[in-house]
Amino acid sequence: MKGVVTMTKSYVAKGLASAIALAAALSGTAVATAEEASAYDAHQSSERVSPSALAERIFDLTNTYRTERGIEALRYDSFLGWNAQQWAEEMRDNGVVGHAADAEMENVAWFAEVPTAEDVLNVWLENPGAREILLDPELHKIGIGVAQAEDGSYVVQRFEE
Repeated sequence: MKGVVTMTKSYVAKGLASAIALAAALSGTAVATAEEASAYDAHQSSERVSPSALAERIFDLTNTYRTERGIEALRYDSFLGWNAQQWAEEMRDNGVVGHAADAEMENVAWFAEVPTAEDVLNVWLENPGAREILLDPELHKIGIGVAQAEDGSYVVQRFEE
């Protein structure tokens, strides 16, 4: 199993995301430009954001980061998204952070408050293991889960070839 567990602190919001709704929202999502990502993050830092919106922006920023380095953009996979969401919710419900036994390629993070998408991506990019997964050209599919609770936000990325 390859993956990274990261814990840090960021911003505040509440709610739960449905992986199915997220998959539908992401099905037509285009990759954001660096300027769009920066504008989004500046805007998001002062506003509350839903888990599904956060997951969608993490997807966009992940693909922007990859494509700017000549690596193919990832396709959103609804099954991986459902799995990532289930794991994020299980971590939240049990108050623990760690990798799922069945996950082969996974990044996991916990934030004391609700992060921006840029916060999440930056934390993973600062970790060599997570960065390696994000930049792996053999990976082509991604699913993202975000679960929020009073004790913080649980974020999961799952990848497949």
